[in-house]
Amino acid sequence: MDEIFIKVDETYHDKVDSDVHNSEIIEKLHNGHNGKPITKIEISPKGKYLVTYSEGDKSLICWNVENVDGSQLKSEFSVNSDKRLNQICISDDKKFAYTYSWYIDIYRYDMMNNRQKIELDCDLIYDDSNPYDYCTFNLKDELILYCRGTIFIYSTQTKSNQWNCIRMYKKSGNFKFISISKYDKLYLYSNNSIYEWNLVTEKSIKIFGNDKEMRYMKSELVKISSDEKFICTRVIDKIIIYSIELEVSIASFDINNVIQLHMLIKHPVLYSLLRPLLFSLLSNIPRKGFLNSMMDHLPKKHFYLPNTIRTTSKYAFGILDGDVWKINLEKMELNISFLIKNSNELNNVNNSDEIVENWYFEINEDLYQNIVPGKDDRNKKYGDELMDLIDNTLSKPLNDKETFLMYGVGLLKFAIKENNLELIDDIYKKCINYFKEDLGNNNMSLSIITSTMSLLNEYYPEYILRYSLETTMIIDTPFYSTVHKNNNLHLSSFQYPQMVNITQTIFYFVNVYYKIFPRSTITTPTIIFMNPYIKFVNYPQKYNWFLELIKPKSSPFVKTINRDIYKTWNGEALINFKWDTYGKYYYAVIWIGFIALLGCFTAAATIPQQYINEEIQNQLLIASIILGFIHLSFEVRQFIYNPIKWAHDFWNLFDVIAYVLPIYTSIRWLQTNETNLIPLLSFSCLFLDIKFLLFFRAIEYFGIYFAIIISVAKQIVSFLVVLLIIIISFAHAFYILLTPRSIFSFDELTNNNDPNNPWNIVSSYYQIFKNGTIDSHQFLIQQPNGNTNMFNDFRTSLFAMYLSLTGDSSALSNWSYTDNPSLAILIVLFSLLIVVYLMNLFIGLLNNAIEKDNDRVSYLMQKAEILAEIELFYLLPHQRRWNSWFPEVIYYYANVDMTRKKIKELIDDNEWDSNEFIELKQILIKKLNIKHNFNK
Repeated sequence: MDEIFIKVDETYHDKVDSDVHNSEIIEKLHNGHNGKPITKIEISPKGKYLVTYSEGDKSLICWNVENVDGSQLKSEFSVNSDKRLNQICISDDKKFAYTYSWYIDIYRYDMMNNRQKIELDCDLIYDDSNPYDYCTFNLKDELILYCRGTIFIYSTQTKSNQWNCIRMYKKSGNFKFISISKYDKLYLYSNNSIYEWNLVTEKSIKIFGNDKEMRYMKSELVKISSDEKFICTRVIDKIIIYSIELEVSIASFDINNVIQLHMLIKHPVLYSLLRPLLFSLLSNIPRKGFLNSMMDHLPKKHFYLPNTIRTTSKYAFGILDGDVWKINLEKMELNISFLIKNSNELNNVNNSDEIVENWYFEINEDLYQNIVPGKDDRNKKYGDELMDLIDNTLSKPLNDKETFLMYGVGLLKFAIKENNLELIDDIYKKCINYFKEDLGNNNMSLSIITSTMSLLNEYYPEYILRYSLETTMIIDTPFYSTVHKNNNLHLSSFQYPQMVNITQTIFYFVNVYYKIFPRSTITTPTIIFMNPYIKFVNYPQKYNWFLELIKPKSSPFVKTINRDIYKTWNGEALINFKWDTYGKYYYAVIWIGFIALLGCFTAAATIPQQYINEEIQNQLLIASIILGFIHLSFEVRQFIYNPIKWAHDFWNLFDVIAYVLPIYTSIRWLQTNETNLIPLLSFSCLFLDIKFLLFFRAIEYFGIYFAIIISVAKQIVSFLVVLLIIIISFAHAFYILLTPRSIFSFDELTNNNDPNNPWNIVSSYYQIFKNGTIDSHQFLIQQPNGNTNMFNDFRTSLFAMYLSLTGDSSALSNWSYTDNPSLAILIVLFSLLIVVYLMNLFIGLLNNAIEKDNDRVSYLMQKAEILAEIELFYLLPHQRRWNSWFPEVIYYYANVDMTRKKIKELIDDNEWDSNEFIELKQILIKKLNIKHNFNK
């Protein structure tokens, strides 16, 4: 088709400074739609093309604006349509789409400007009841469609005229759609809050929330503009600036407040960074005051900025009175700089932080890099000079929110390492206070505490108990939401927003099926709580893939297995989330892998030779060796990760034995085929069977008992050591008293006067004559063995003491107690001290230990250790960074009746009243109709 060149109709020159002479800042472009007003415009993701649409003549024109020189625009193509378009979008390689009624049309142009219609492979599943609500292209030129809660992402890099869907996401919950950005960010509105969900990383964040003005507001009134550093949100006339790096709102202002606009423009850092983002939100703003002088290039009849503004890095395009206006943002900034210098109104305002409250405080950044724990050598280098500087400057980040969020973790780690209790308490209170000041937007302040949980657990564990009790049953909104959910969702966790990746699944079709054939489910009222362990499960984002396989980096969750965390619902909900998300699936795979090892080795060792041939037996043994080494490799990785911790856990040693014995036995069997391997086979099967039984510890029905067994054993181990020493002492005493003093042989009769000689204490038989007399000479003598006098060897002496401990005193019955009073005294002492006293004391200690650990907390801690092991040694490095598995913020449901019961238990245990979150807790107990007066 012929190229169309459109000349600029009006050019307004502003001579405000010697540097900006005759600069064309704002220009009106001819619409090219036969004089009909332009109603829609869109920009391609990288700002190469501008597409305009006129509802008057139903035409659509694409313009090349990449290298616009201000005098003319080049038309790439035009399309006439008899349909009324709802939305249009265009890519940077001349693919465009538009929605109308319930449908979507997609076209692309080749190098010769030949138009080709595109079909979608998933388009057939929709009908008139499922219209396309939104379409856009991202920076990779992928097409993103939104249709009634489902997001489709299509790859456009195909030679055919059919695009394939590469990812699908399903929105669940009561979330209203706002928009999708070219950076693959989905924006949703729910519960007075605005959320961002990354379509690539699947990470979600709350960018703004809990504004009273938003409670009954429609999502259509929310406008969002974002880049890699900031998210700017316009809610009616309020603009909120959110920092992606800090994960917190850093500024907000009213667009009708001229003074606030002055301050934003005057700020040397923010305005230059936010100029393209903010300008796209400044639609339909009345010209008055300083804004009027800024926009003095427009004809006086225009009293508003253009609407439907779209921006590139250099230009902004907007619709005003049916025409498209081009604004040169760089030249406008120069003009604004001149106006600032010559504006008495601006220069009279001294507080440039009026709207940018607590913007980055100018602090000595090197200082805070040097006080991070782990850099003790650098701390020593600075010495007293550093400490003096710290004393003078630590108050600055504590009083500045953004700086506090940036350096808070390092400061708290430093305070813990330096045992600065006052600073620790100040930082802790500041984190809590920042969160309470703005529940919806400051929850990241709690991550300063949770990110240092491992250090607190090591040095000051009382803070973990304090945090656990103070943050139980809280929410990041000023009110609690109640919803009706299934009965089995108590303490079930979820994320905001709730998105499900349904790529290559039948989730959607199952969902359609249940809409046609609904199921009857029993629901109960549940209340939503926020889990206060923010960023507690996250791993460092920077990592080396190879080193992670050898010695992985850990998360605060892995390094902090503390009882106080799991005594509240927050800890239990966290465990449930991890277990339901990935834990149970990996645990099942590990268990199945062990069952394969157990089955192969047991079959080879147990099945009689007449039922299994040698070839099959050898194959089973080889399979046992391979599977054994696979399982053993994970134990080796655990040892490399933390040798000291690994050695302190008895079950790790047990696991190694359970794997090494079958491997060694199988190798020996394949090499020698000797029958003397039977003892090895016996012990190998024993350890494998017990190891199989230990897998049941992850199941709650059995896990509580395993938790009792393990925790009780840890508590009484010192008592067992004392008992063992006493038994060894008695074994030593009996050994000295009863060991033979003369040389003897079990194979040859030895006659001497040694009362401990086995030949003298063995059973002897004498002949009885008919007259009743007994022959003085022995008729038969039972040949002695090693068990005749077990005190002949110190090893059997120890075993004899163990038998006496169990009630078998046969080892001491071969001597006459009247002829050997020393033996009688030792037996009495042993029975009184060990059998009567220590054994009954042992039973009492067991009872106390069982009562102490007979609860779900021990089971949850045991499950946390299992999950930590799975995360570190079974998940791949990139899996530990999946935001859907390791989110920063987690919420959970709680049954209302169970919540009421739990609160009453906390009140009875004096654990409900605290100095923090009193207002929230009052709202909660009022909602649950619980009468309670807080102790101030």
